[in-house]
Amino acid sequence: MTRLSPDAARGHNDLGHALADKGVLDESIAESRQAIRLDPSYAEAHYNAGYALSSKGDVDGAIGELREAIRLKPDYAYAFYNRGLIYAAKGNFDRALADYNEAIRLDPKYATAFNNRGFAYSNKGQYDRAIADYTEAIRLNPKYVYAYNNRGNAYRAKGEFERAITDDGMVVVKFWIHISKKEQLDRFKKREKDPWKNWKLTEEDWRNREKWDAYIEALEEMFEKTDTDYAPWTIIEGNWKWWARVKALKTVVNAIERRV
Repeated sequence: MTRLSPDAARGHNDLGHALADKGVLDESIAESRQAIRLDPSYAEAHYNAGYALSSKGDVDGAIGELREAIRLKPDYAYAFYNRGLIYAAKGNFDRALADYNEAIRLDPKYATAFNNRGFAYSNKGQYDRAIADYTEAIRLNPKYVYAYNNRGNAYRAKGEFERAITDDGMVVVKFWIHISKKEQLDRFKKREKDPWKNWKLTEEDWRNREKWDAYIEALEEMFEKTDTDYAPWTIIEGNWKWWARVKALKTVVNAIERRV
């Protein structure tokens, strides 16, 4: 296909974007598709078409356009994020998490991606991971009201779930294995040099290490809000692995003995 002026394609795409923001979706889609006809490699036009199709409820069409946007522009964090939103709306949280993960990898300061990844984790019952993501979204954007609200909901859901299963006779023991900042650095360096284990160490691990103080503050809040008589937290000193294993085993045995 002959490619015409990129300025012409950009003009149609910009108009399509503006129309989508106003809710004029059919015309928006038409403008984005005209931009694609003029320049088939225009990833942003595929993205805008996907956004408008999603707003119209054409989920399959939206996913197709976003997939093409990602193919043309593999580092397109927004496209991954919005495809994640669509998968989450369909209830496919595993696919949503995969896309949110990629969006965050591409843009580690993407607060809304952390918030929505937290929402996906909450829907899978993985409340601790959800709380961690909401906390990161708040750290990146301290005025992020939705993240504060979602974190509060996750704390409540976690407590209600633990209350329900303990009422049914289950024993719940929660562990936090804590190591010093120096010990963490030593382990990171050893893992980085170990060909059998270095795959476990990611860029995100190094980035998160820089947020040590913020995570300690978040941990203290989590303990305050989720430590209960029926599902208590046990903090384990983890610098010495043999001691951590012994303390964990003793804690589990004692908790079971108290219930039988």
